[in-house]
Amino acid sequence: MSFGVSIRSLVISGLDTPAKALLRTYVETLLLCVAVLHDRPLGLAYIAADTDAQIKDFWHSVVSPKKLHEKVISIERKIGLDNEIVEGMASWRREEYEILSQSSHLSYLAAALTSLSPELGDEDMFTTAIFGRATKNSHRTIFYAAATTWYFSRLSNQVLLGKDAAKCAILLDKENDWHQRMVAARDTLSHMMLKFWDTQPGDEQVKGIVPGD
Repeated sequence: MSFGVSIRSLVISGLDTPAKALLRTYVETLLLCVAVLHDRPLGLAYIAADTDAQIKDFWHSVVSPKKLHEKVISIERKIGLDNEIVEGMASWRREEYEILSQSSHLSYLAAALTSLSPELGDEDMFTTAIFGRATKNSHRTIFYAAATTWYFSRLSNQVLLGKDAAKCAILLDKENDWHQRMVAARDTLSHMMLKFWDTQPGDEQVKGIVPGD
């Protein structure tokens, strides 16, 4: 939650490149959450990694970016998403990951766009953004943050908050205020993402491919 709030604050402040750098960590964390919720042995391995060396080894050898994406793809297939959706989402994640990586390991182009960025609403015009300014890139950053949050909520829906204690991390209590908020937030985010899915910037092939609820 704090990562999402921080990304939102950075985007609103017009600090898009720092927001992207943080978004990479946020995305990896959400995908890891999806993976460990669907794979309990993996979750136990994550918990057991409690030294610097073990944590480093876990991230590099068990859930490296490539292996984590492969794990998510296997989960998508397991829960019954069709090949078009799986391939479209995988392509989209790869494209966005490359962009986010250039913000964490700053490329010359990313550095240049931090200083001079396409204006919001007029991408043919460039404006100074080094001290913070909302630009065309801001839309893409906040959209991918919201979309990844939504995708996590859908893929983890049954294994995070459910009715079978043997199959979920939290047993649903309809009288619990926090459980009610989680369900309301999930459904609200889902409604908004599905409504605005085709407005997303970036990979055209993903537009129109809407994973089902």
